[in-house]
Amino acid sequence: MKSERPYDSIASWAVRFAAGLPNVAVTLSGMSDIEQLGDNLSVFSPIVPLSDIEQSVLREVVEILSGYNTIPCTVCGYCVQDCPRNVDIPQIFKRYNDYRQFDNMARFDIDYYAFVPERRRASNCVSCGECVKKCPQSIDIPHELKMIHNMVAGFSIGIDIERLSVNGDSNTKYEHPLYYHLEGFLRLCRQYKKLYIYGGAENQRLLAKYLEKCCGITIQGFVQSETLESVPANDCSAVILGLSDKYYNEIYPNLRWLGIQNIIFLTENAKQTIARKMRVHEPEGTIIEVTLANHCNLNCRSCDHFSPIAEPKFADLAEFESDVGRIAELSEQRLGNLYLLGGEPLLNKDTPEFLRLARHLLPNTELCLFTNGLLLLNPDMDAFWEACREFDVIVQLTKYPIQLNFKAIEEKARLENVRFKVFQAHINFQK
Repeated sequence: MKSERPYDSIASWAVRFAAGLPNVAVTLSGMSDIEQLGDNLSVFSPIVPLSDIEQSVLREVVEILSGYNTIPCTVCGYCVQDCPRNVDIPQIFKRYNDYRQFDNMARFDIDYYAFVPERRRASNCVSCGECVKKCPQSIDIPHELKMIHNMVAGFSIGIDIERLSVNGDSNTKYEHPLYYHLEGFLRLCRQYKKLYIYGGAENQRLLAKYLEKCCGITIQGFVQSETLESVPANDCSAVILGLSDKYYNEIYPNLRWLGIQNIIFLTENAKQTIARKMRVHEPEGTIIEVTLANHCNLNCRSCDHFSPIAEPKFADLAEFESDVGRIAELSEQRLGNLYLLGGEPLLNKDTPEFLRLARHLLPNTELCLFTNGLLLLNPDMDAFWEACREFDVIVQLTKYPIQLNFKAIEEKARLENVRFKVFQAHINFQK
């Protein structure tokens, strides 16, 4: 559908399908926010029925979705309004349908506990039938909830999430499993006397290094399919799934079949982040950024430094010398790149001195100063140009859609014999 009409919403296909049916005079569409209202208005300005090719695409999609055996829930939320137990029916059905579509039981096991609070899970349904009266799809919701509850109970991850406390307060309960957060993951790890990591490649070894060197958590070793039987199947042992999520479907059933109840998961992002942080990086490939001025003399709406709302503040020379000196010491003066930026760094009148210190402390590092260029042609910038030339600094001009003589700036850099680069900005901008 997206390849046929990449900019159309999925809802717009449904509305156009309904409006194109014979004898249909009025099409009703539920809307939850102003964006959905705008989408519906654009679809009806004017309404264009589905073409024969689009009808064919839609039939193909229906055939594919029918094969997943999903629950036909549209996540409208009507069913929750009068539920006496406030069961989160849309979220439960969404997680279940994701499991059916992607055939990932382990992922569903995690997501069910992660995104559905205990008090709103399927086990709380009392089969009153109020939800069925409100469901536009006439789904037998109590029946589906009972099915999902029985399925979840059949492959529970074996970690009593609700008993995990906050700051030692055993009466406090989390609505989301703590293994989704690093602090909670570490707390789970510390509950077990023997910890094993599934896998043995670089990322799993970096995870073990992080746990042992940074967190003081001992790892008994690494296990794989052929060595899983060496893991004691008791309450004192746990296995951390350190491999990529794509292997869960293969690994998870084996662990459960062997009776291993305590399985600790990490999000894919957490695994990759830990590996990246623990991997040894050569200083030559490292970039360090230093902000010389928090504020700016432009007002870009999408500024990722939030400079338009920042209070005027400049970097301190003494702190800069101390920090960069330490960086130079740790990198043995082999740091690859030092970027000086803002805000607008040239608002800092001490910029030439920062350049001098940077070059003195990091003689082999590529120095680059990023600027919007508004001040480069000012008559009081001679000291800046001289510092850039003397200390071999690259001036990187970000080209914003403003009235500025960019050719004159390039010519100025050429005459000053300063290395100069231009980057074309693609942002929402306000002068």
